[in-house]
Amino acid sequence: MPDPEPPTRHIEQQPLPGHTENIPSDGSDERPENHRLEDAAPTAGPDTKPGTPPGSQSDADRTRAPD
Repeated sequence: MPDPEPPTRHIEQQPLPGHTENIPSDGSDERPENHRLEDAAPTAGPDTKPGTPPGSQSDADRTRAPD
């Protein structure tokens, strides 16, 4: 009786979305400057940022007169 196939056999899978997008076919890692992944959203500003993290001072705390 032959041995069953080992469980470590390679299985082809579809790539995860977003992991292979926009990879140049020539092997370079060049991206246009307007498509950098680390660019912030054009509408990001102080008014659209999330609130201050716990333990940090708000603007009202910094400008308040001491008691």
